[in-house]
Amino acid sequence: MNEIVKFGLIGAGAIAQSYAIAFQNTRHARLVAVCDSNPHAAKTLAENTKSRFYSDLEALVKDNGLDAVVICTPPSTHGGISTYFLDRGIHVLCEKPITIDSNSLSEMLAAANRSNVVLAMASKFRYVKDVIRAKQMVERGLLGDIVLFENAFTSRVDMR
Repeated sequence: MNEIVKFGLIGAGAIAQSYAIAFQNTRHARLVAVCDSNPHAAKTLAENTKSRFYSDLEALVKDNGLDAVVICTPPSTHGGISTYFLDRGIHVLCEKPITIDSNSLSEMLAAANRSNVVLAMASKFRYVKDVIRAKQMVERGLLGDIVLFENAFTSRVDMR
């Protein structure tokens, strides 16, 4: 793969910082713009990543020829923002939860299908062997009736 995928980052909060680091460590994707309703937050992250900053989605799309976006905004905004990009033929990776209701999800899926683009939810641990094994143990009933589950990360995790 020789083509570099041009990404926009929607939201400049805590989880967006992790994506900014990830973009710095890949040859196949480039962060070209950051958009946040807080212009100061967008500007700060954009300066740190040598990208453009916006507080308006329309200007972001118009100026950058984006291939894809990562949506890191509050879950209640995921439906509308995702659909905006999907309807414009831009691939979407959405932080979890993907949305807060099934109607929004149905609209997002319909937009992705209409535009023939990818809509994906960030789920970086889904394919980790330990997580797969734990899921199998639960499904087989090896742990009995689960009444509470808590997940805590107690060390750095290799995200390659």
